[in-house]
Amino acid sequence: MSRYLRCAALLFIGAAAGCEPVQVPQWSSSKKLESLENAEHRDRIVAGLASAFGTPLLPNRPDADDAEREHLRLGAEVYVKRCAQCHGASGDGAGPAAEFLKPRPRDYRQGTFKFTSTPYGARPRREDLVRTVREGIVGTSMPSFALLPPTELAAVIDYVILLAERGETEILWAAYAEAEEDLEFDDVYQEVLDLWRSGAESVVRPLTVMPAMTPETIELGRQAFLSEGCAKCHGADGRGKTQDNVGTDVWGFPTNAADITAGMLHGGQRPIDIYRRISSGINGTPMPSFRAVFDPAGKDPAAAKNPDTMWHLVHYVLHVANQRRASLPSEPSLSAPRTTEDSPASAASTRSGQASAAPERGG
Repeated sequence: MSRYLRCAALLFIGAAAGCEPVQVPQWSSSKKLESLENAEHRDRIVAGLASAFGTPLLPNRPDADDAEREHLRLGAEVYVKRCAQCHGASGDGAGPAAEFLKPRPRDYRQGTFKFTSTPYGARPRREDLVRTVREGIVGTSMPSFALLPPTELAAVIDYVILLAERGETEILWAAYAEAEEDLEFDDVYQEVLDLWRSGAESVVRPLTVMPAMTPETIELGRQAFLSEGCAKCHGADGRGKTQDNVGTDVWGFPTNAADITAGMLHGGQRPIDIYRRISSGINGTPMPSFRAVFDPAGKDPAAAKNPDTMWHLVHYVLHVANQRRASLPSEPSLSAPRTTEDSPASAASTRSGQASAAPERGG
């Protein structure tokens, strides 16, 4: 391109942008750090984070080599282009578009991710984040990025993990400083890393093999739905129109139990996805874990209920999930997506001859 054309293009871009300079993304401080009264401690934390993690466009990780830094820089480029508008430069869920979205974009800085294959409160596996980015979250503004090249997908996932680790380190370090505990960066960061490593090693697996889906198991699931507390928030009809269906998530925003009859199951449509939502709950929300209710290996084995009941609940949710939207008849449907993850449910689903869904991408 000639110099004249380049200048014309720059003038056009400047006019379209209102002649405002391009804003260089900056990491903002958490409320926890901002509220720290001791300015010396606050400055020390800011300096320590900058030294360890770099800047939004030149990110770093302690002990990273040149190849990893280059990988993170690619992730930063992808993130700024495709993610920051909603999730914010710091991963705080407060990008320019965030105020117009419900549910709000995820704030990564607490290390809390809603839809994971790990127990309640645990950090997600990397595979969980890959799947979310590839597939999006149905019923929300989070789109699928399945067309991202594999190198860009891998890089942006690792950049998101970096944002989470940085945010958790900042919040935890500020909490220690507030309590007058004089910890060094390495001690705090290692505590955060341990949480991520333990999450990667803890996968929620079904207590039993999934039984064949029949009208009887669907009816058993309906009975459990009404008797085990599900209807309190989701409503007896599953539409979520109850007085108890109002809560607040850990990010401080109002949240509601899902209308499961609309088919917008944010955590996934596969049996194993629904099982894990029942078993582990949903991180950061009022949706609790029900695993202790049905696990005979729990704290009170004598009080544990039939562990197959969680599969019955799965069958009932699958049955009603699309009924209202699709105007389906009330007779139970015996088709269910095939479970494709490494759980005993996949074998049961295959043996029962139920319809198969596409295999999981990225899990």
